[in-house]
Order: sequence, then structure tokens, then C-alpha cells
Amino acid sequence: MMLLSDNTLWIFLLAYFEDADNRFISDITNGVICLENNGIKSENIHLLIDDRRNTAKGYITDFVKESNIKNFGDYYIESPYNLKNIIKNSSHENIVIFVVGHGCKNGIRTDDKENPIKPYQFIQDLKSNKTSKNIVVYLSQCFAGIFNHINIVNNKPNILFVGATDLHPSISHKQNADSWSANLFLLYLFDWINKLSPEMDIDGDGEYTVIDSYKYAGIMTNNCCSGYKTIAFEEALDWVNIRRKELTILSELYRNNCPINLIALQTRKVEAIERKLESIQDIHYNIQEPWISNPELAIKLKFK
Repeated sequence: MMLLSDNTLWIFLLAYFEDADNRFISDITNGVICLENNGIKSENIHLLIDDRRNTAKGYITDFVKESNIKNFGDYYIESPYNLKNIIKNSSHENIVIFVVGHGCKNGIRTDDKENPIKPYQFIQDLKSNKTSKNIVVYLSQCFAGIFNHINIVNNKPNILFVGATDLHPSISHKQNADSWSANLFLLYLFDWINKLSPEMDIDGDGEYTVIDSYKYAGIMTNNCCSGYKTIAFEEALDWVNIRRKELTILSELYRNNCPINLIALQTRKVEAIERKLESIQDIHYNIQEPWISNPELAIKLKFK
């Protein structure tokens, strides 16, 4: 059974985003372009995006223009709350879901902070389909490991999860000056799908399977993260020295009973430096370790 065919329904799920998170829209658009390049028709692709501000379409258009894509399908932005009905009513042999956006410590972030999409609820939505044979879910969000170690054995349809990271934040980073801050796992996943040449047969069995996609995206993501950690460590050292100097200045202001407005200004400067240092340390100390459930199915499911 080949995933890159008309027998597969492809779903991109972004359950929550704000305008500052337009990088997630770029992740989705890059994925759609990849699927279209591999012959997937737009009617077999659903974009489920939290688009309360009606800005997603504009971000997609901008990305397509910047990428010099001439032929891009016309897509309707659907509500994330349509997910269950779309899955339940699908007659496709296979369903592949890409979860994009924010993860939280108890599920997938939605517009209702108090009610994220939790594993049990998500699994029940997947099980509501009585026609499809296989459902593959690629989880790119932070804390994707929340969806690991759950009972999906002997289900119909067969269910398979691939997580970009375990119980840690997922890393996004620019590849170059012109790139968006891409989710690294998704970036390399779609890179793998785009290439599908002999070097993409990671386990050497002569097939391009889900397990290969997981291995390639995981290896490439962790290679990138190793490089970024080195850079982050050097950058953190620089900012530690800067913070030390600014704290010395702040101490001198207090010691000399300087005007309160000068002390407040220097305090804000120190706080800004500490926030910058904290963001750098988030990358340096983060552990992004991809995982996969139901590996037996992942070995069988071929992309082409």
C-alpha cells in the first residue's frame, strides 16, 4: 500500500496560532508544496487551521510568492474542530496527519488554553473511522511524547505515531538568512519525501517506508541541533559576560544612591539580557529525541 497516491488523505492540523506564529503556516505551506510536487491532488489535502483572524490565507500566499511557486492549489481553510468529522467520514485507504504548532504539557494547544487536545480524545477521533486501513500521525509540536506509550495495538484502523521530540520542546530554526524559522523535524521529513532516492532508503531494504522517514528526519534534526548547541553555548558565554558587566553597573547605581529612574532603566536592561540568556539556554539544554510507536506498521507502510 503506497501513501503517495489518491488512496491517501493528507491533513495538516494547526489547532492554535497567533500572527507571531506565522512560521507554522510556512511549515504547512512547505509541506503542501512537497505533496503537490509528488503528485498529490489538492482535493486530497485538508488544512485545519485556527484562523480566527483570517490571516492564514495571506501567509500562505506570501510564502508561495517568496518561493516562486507558479502552480499552487486553491485551499479552503477549515476549523480544527472539523478534524473528527473529516476522519470519521473519510473513505481513503490511508490517512496521514501532520500536527503543527504548539504542544503543551498535557496535549496539543488549542484556542482554549484550559482544554488542549489530549491523547485519549485524539485516539477516539482516529478510531471513529471504520473504513480506512491505516492512520499515520506525525507530531511536530513540543512535548509530543505526551502521545507516546498509549494503547494503539490491535486497533482498526491501524494507528501509528511519529513524534519529533519526547517530553521536551521541539526546535525551530532558520536554515539561512532567507528561510523562515522552520520546525526542523518537519523540514527534514518533507525533504525526505521530496528526494525519495536510493540514499533515502535508510535501512537498505529497497523500500521507502515510514520508518525511513522517521530515521532520516530524526538524524538530520539531531545533527542540526548539535551544531546549534555549539553556537548557543558560545553565545551564552558572551551574554553571561554582558550580564555581569550590567549587574556591576546596577550595583554602582544603588551604591551611589542614583536617581530611581536611572536604576529602573538599568534594571530593565538587565532583565532583557536575562531573557535573552534564558532563550539561548533553552536551545543549549534542550533534548530533542524523536520516537515512533507501532514500528512494525512503520516498516510495512511505503510512501512509493
